Amino acid sequence: MDIHSINSQTVHRVRIANNSPTNELKGLKIMNKTAVILAVVLGVCLVSTLNSCKHDPVGIPGCTDAVACNYDPQATTDDGSCDFVSCSGCTDPTACNYNPNSISDDGSCIFEEFGYDCDGNVMGMRTALDHAYECESVLGPLPRFSCADAVEVPSTLNGIPQTYPTTEEGNGSSDPSDCDHPWAFGMACQTGNKVGRYNGLNTDGSENPDVVFMTFCRDGGLGVIGHKFSTGETCFFSIVDEGNPINSPIPGENGYNDAWMSPSVVAADKCQNCHMASPFLHSPAVDQLTNPDNPTELLVPLTGNNPYSVIGAEFPQLHTTSIQNSCTSCHRPQCTQHFENYPLDELTMPPPFQNATDFDHSTISIADRQAIRDWCNTLDLN
Repeated sequence: MDIHSINSQTVHRVRIANNSPTNELKGLKIMNKTAVILAVVLGVCLVSTLNSCKHDPVGIPGCTDAVACNYDPQATTDDGSCDFVSCSGCTDPTACNYNPNSISDDGSCIFEEFGYDCDGNVMGMRTALDHAYECESVLGPLPRFSCADAVEVPSTLNGIPQTYPTTEEGNGSSDPSDCDHPWAFGMACQTGNKVGRYNGLNTDGSENPDVVFMTFCRDGGLGVIGHKFSTGETCFFSIVDEGNPINSPIPGENGYNDAWMSPSVVAADKCQNCHMASPFLHSPAVDQLTNPDNPTELLVPLTGNNPYSVIGAEFPQLHTTSIQNSCTSCHRPQCTQHFENYPLDELTMPPPFQNATDFDHSTISIADRQAIRDWCNTLDLN
């Protein structure tokens, strides 16, 4: 009998030539040792002899590389079959080509370009009404906004109301010493600007204190910011040029898309370049006004370090960072031209406010200011 004919599924008894059961295993010599039992089961040598069995186990073939797509944790012998391609792809769920079946990221992720969707369609195809309905799904029903409801921001000098010559930017002066409470943007002293506040509404018409809408009326225009305090979600709206700031339609009424700018047009004004650190800007001028429902509060809300994000795919999301220094306990740094161009070793307020009053010098170091400036330069906000 040829012992090489033994298969892996059968245990064979090896007999001597006379085939007598009583003579089993007598006189049989394998490698000069007497065999006691010879069995081959499932490809593994289970031989017990007077000496060691010389048969090498085959093992379980497969891919033993844990990072491979077809990794087999049961495999004991690598057979060269490892596949590193079929399960690689884009693993970022915000990407246009996100593949939920991909295990490893291959750097192929593609993202929407600003103003376009993943299919390359211009986002401006969304209407003002589309944006309004999206905002209402978060903020609740939009009130009827009107500059007739807004309050004019006083412009006084030594407590006396002032008038200013007309310029391309409106009626005002660029000299902050021309008024008691200058603005922090645009002209230092201005007249005719108005601010309004509307409480949020629930669908049943009751007030929603978690939502506020602020209107800003200047130069014949009407801009609106809606904000949800608990989540920070924010919407920007603006009436069209030459629109009616006193009587503009609400969503569902005729002419809404004709009266309000589409979200792509509003986004093109780059609202976040000024509103990048907070939904609402504060200045000595606007903070003269208090909330008529609670005179101990400012009319324009303070949001502190609450969350802040912008609703609408047309709007690039805000650039934020965590900066640890004493200035940020009161201020949220913004990447403005004043900050970009002002000398690093000068720690007073930037122009035109450097001489308006005796501002305290901050303890922020030149290195800290340069670090913030470097971060601002990465944002490409122009």
